[in-house]
Amino acid sequence: YDVWIASTSSKSLPDTIKLAESKQKELWTYNCQWNGTQPANDRYFCGYHMWATGIRGNWQWCYTEGFSGSSSLEDEVKWRNRYYEEPWYVNYVLPTPEGNLPTLGWEARREGIDDYRYLQTLRAAIDAAPAGKRAAANAAERFLALAGRRMQAPHQSLPATNTGRNYGFVMHPGLAPQDYDDIRAQAAEHIIKLQRKIRYTTASGPDPH
Repeated sequence: YDVWIASTSSKSLPDTIKLAESKQKELWTYNCQWNGTQPANDRYFCGYHMWATGIRGNWQWCYTEGFSGSSSLEDEVKWRNRYYEEPWYVNYVLPTPEGNLPTLGWEARREGIDDYRYLQTLRAAIDAAPAGKRAAANAAERFLALAGRRMQAPHQSLPATNTGRNYGFVMHPGLAPQDYDDIRAQAAEHIIKLQRKIRYTTASGPDPH
């Protein structure tokens, strides 16, 4: 197969990444132990995790169990599959009599995609930088290298249960919400510097081009 898909919660994921690179295969990943209660995971999973690991695609396992939900946290939730996990175990949308309620996980996933796009745009701007922009391009390269090291998730043991992964586990505990925005803002500053038009001055006046 030209595309491999591995679980992001697998302990062997780093080895799978190296194996895919050695065999020139494209690696995608998925997760099936979350719901919308940890937006930080969704943003990291779709953005900086992808960039730091070189993984080329991901998708999220999520569905809704057959139960009658409620939009009130005080209401008791009853579900049909009483012995299969909990009612909102891997749900990103909560069904209620008032309609479906999206969780913040979806919003964070979109933010992660935008994080990746900023870095991708910066990489393209570096590659396209003319000779007159080499200093700015080199500065942007240094930023990407430093940011890439910050994006590497620290090694940590996974919780013993899936419920523990769903509610208490954070993929990159070293990145605070402000850190995500700061990296994106710095990337934007480098993009602006690289995309700003160069004005050359000659003996006859400014270059019209």
